[in-house]
This record gives sequence, C-alpha cells and structure tokens, in this order.
Amino acid sequence: MEYGDVRTRGDDQLVLDGIATAATIAPVEAMHAAILNYVLGQYPVPDDFLGVDKAASPSLLTV
Repeated sequence: MEYGDVRTRGDDQLVLDGIATAATIAPVEAMHAAILNYVLGQYPVPDDFLGVDKAASPSLLTV
C-alpha cells in the first residue's frame, strides 16, 4: 500500500459484490447473444453436426 492509501473492509466487500454481480450478468448476456445470432440466421450448431450425408454407413460399423 502507498502512503495515504486507505482501504477498509467495506471496500473489499464492495469489490466482491461487483465480481458476484458480473458473474450473474455474463451468462444472461451470452444467452441474449445466442438468441440474437439465431434470429439473424447464424445457427448455434456447427454445420458439421447438421447433415447425415457424411455419416458412416452401417456396413462400415460391422466387421
């Protein structure tokens, strides 16, 4: 600490409260962004998972 720097226990609690608030807001904002991307046509699932044309045939799965 620098000379004249005064911190109290309340300041530390205020920082912790701010971190807790940010931790609860971030996931909600991520959901909002996901919904907006979906509405704009950017689907949340990569194209690799959508089609079955590249899927292995059942004959490849048997010996």
